Amino acid sequence: MRRDINIAVVVPVYNKESYIEECVQSILDQILPPTQIIFVDDGSTDKGLQIVEKMKDSRFTIIHQENAGVSAARNAGIKSCKYEYIAFLDADDIWLPEHTLSLSALVEKYPEKDIWSTGFIKKRGNVELIRSCVSSNCDLSLRRYLENILEGNNLVWTSATMARTSKIKELGGFMVGYNHGEDIALWLSIILNGDGVAVSGEPSAIYRQH
Repeated sequence: MRRDINIAVVVPVYNKESYIEECVQSILDQILPPTQIIFVDDGSTDKGLQIVEKMKDSRFTIIHQENAGVSAARNAGIKSCKYEYIAFLDADDIWLPEHTLSLSALVEKYPEKDIWSTGFIKKRGNVELIRSCVSSNCDLSLRRYLENILEGNNLVWTSATMARTSKIKELGGFMVGYNHGEDIALWLSIILNGDGVAVSGEPSAIYRQH
């Protein structure tokens, strides 16, 4: 698998003081370290960004903006991205240590794609539900991607997904003003304008529902 890949990470932050430290630490603990880590403070009123600032790292980029929603925050991070591959992690979710390594393996196996995603674990309290493709890796066409969504099994979840930065910029980023479905709309647009999506069968991110 590729270890020469430069991956940027965008973390939108809005009042996630209780979760942000564990989120950031999960990025710092990656076996394949990200090259750029972008935090976008979307008008937070708590002390979450102070926690980030105390966890000093030369890879950190911190952007402050008035509250404009998660799409605007992610778009601000995309604009500041210096590298061709960009991953996303919400401030209340976490990555397992092999996450970026798994994404790198997908890029090596499916270099023609513009979007790659790993399996993930949905966690609410003590209840866990794994979402992943049935085999070790899946190459989902547009039709198979839509079939999974219609069956209620969305395999491309934002905090487990990485895309080609140039493709996201070409398509205008996330739709501003929407708090639900804005990520699916972007992934669908990328898949429509590309060659499907590659998904890993191994979960390497945790979706903390609360």
